[in-house]
Order: sequence, then C-alpha cells, then structure tokens
Amino acid sequence: MNTMQLLKIDNPFGGAVEYHQSLGSTMDEAKSNSRHGAVVCCALQTAGRGRTAERRWFSKEGESLTFTLSLALSEITFPVTTVPLRSALALVKFLEKRFSLVCKIKWPNDVLVEGRKIAGILSEAGGGFVRVGIGLNCRQEGFPDDLRRPATSLFLTTCRLERPLELLAPLLEELYRVFFCIEGGGLPAEVEPLLYGLGEEMEYHEGRPGEARPVRGRVYGIGPEGELQLLRKSGKIIYGRSKLQLKEKQMEL
Repeated sequence: MNTMQLLKIDNPFGGAVEYHQSLGSTMDEAKSNSRHGAVVCCALQTAGRGRTAERRWFSKEGESLTFTLSLALSEITFPVTTVPLRSALALVKFLEKRFSLVCKIKWPNDVLVEGRKIAGILSEAGGGFVRVGIGLNCRQEGFPDDLRRPATSLFLTTCRLERPLELLAPLLEELYRVFFCIEGGGLPAEVEPLLYGLGEEMEYHEGRPGEARPVRGRVYGIGPEGELQLLRKSGKIIYGRSKLQLKEKQMEL
C-alpha cells in the first residue's frame, strides 16, 4: 500500500513536498495535482520513464533520489526550452559542491561522471506547467549490463552511502538558484565548459522520438534557448532543439 506524507524541509520554490513510499511515476503524480513549486518524491518508482517509451528508469527501493518539481509557466522568466539544461547544470553544481565530483552534461538531459550516467532528467509541459523529473543514483552497488548507457552512483564514485532524502533540500536550493539567478544570456557560458564531447564529433537524433534523424557534427556550443550547436564539415552550424516534450499536446518545442 502506498503511503504519503508531507515533508517538513526547506523548499525555496514555496510548494509542498510530498513523499510517497511507492509510485508508478512521480511525473504522473505531479500532473494530477499541479501547484507551482510543488515537489513529488518517492522511495520506489515502478514506471519511471525517459524521453522515449522504451527508455525506463530502474531503481530498487531507497536507492535513488527520485522526484518531480512543478513550475507554473506564468512564474518563469526564462525560455521553457532551457529547463532540461538548467536542471542538468544545477545537478552538476550540486554534485561538485557536495561531493567534489567532476561531471559533464550530455545534451540535453543526462549528467555523467567519467562517461557514466549518474542522473537523468525528464521535462514535460502542458496545462500551464512545466514539470522537471529528476533521478539521481545514490546507493546502487551495481547496474544491469544491458543498460543503454553505462551507469554509476554516488556510492560507486564516492564510497558514501547517502540517504537520498537528505539530498533533496540542498538540490532544490541549487535548482532555484540556476532557474532564477542565471539570466538567459549567461546560460551558454555556464553550460558550454561542462558539455560532454565539446570539440568532438558526435551523433545526435533530431526530431520526435521514433521519427528522429541522425545528425553528426562537432559539438560547438549552446544557443540561448538551450539549442545544441553542431559544426558540420561544410561549416554550417546545426541548432538542435531542446528535447522538452509536450506529451499532453503531443508535440515538442
């Protein structure tokens, strides 16, 4: 049986913080009762998902910090397409400050340590809200061999068994700072030094999931709305759009 309690922790966004023992998806739960600044987190997420239907977030109970933050579109002053990168930047800064980890951002929504995924982000918008789902690997001692990308955890990188909920308040503080204290023009300068593959040739897939076309080029930088800039051999810069999904409208920004 799922149980829910309201946590008494500092939330700079001003909303209630719900803690559930088990949920299918914190993103789906957040949609059912959206309030600006509200946070939904859980110990066990049984149907967490990534950007596409075939990508799932796997974690045993209590191993990860898993939550969704809801923001009213009327309350944000930056392009909504920058939400995934702002969230990734906040994660990188938090992990550096608290654990002295050197992290990279794999555009637009993964945080890597030594090439291994330690956190993932899913951003969806609809009904006047943008919702940010974050999963941070904390206590895992190992991962399945068939993952799309090799993964790691705070335990594997620091040998520290952290309690996931104790990380929520300081991470929310970092998210608030990055969301509301970094102007749009300053975002590329903050993100570009942290880009995974900067200066290297990479392949990305642009377009709707399932219909995306591969685009290859040298990772060049970030645009003001969170676009990925790829430099082609022809010299032309391709601006990849932020993969912020608007599932409720069945469209992408």
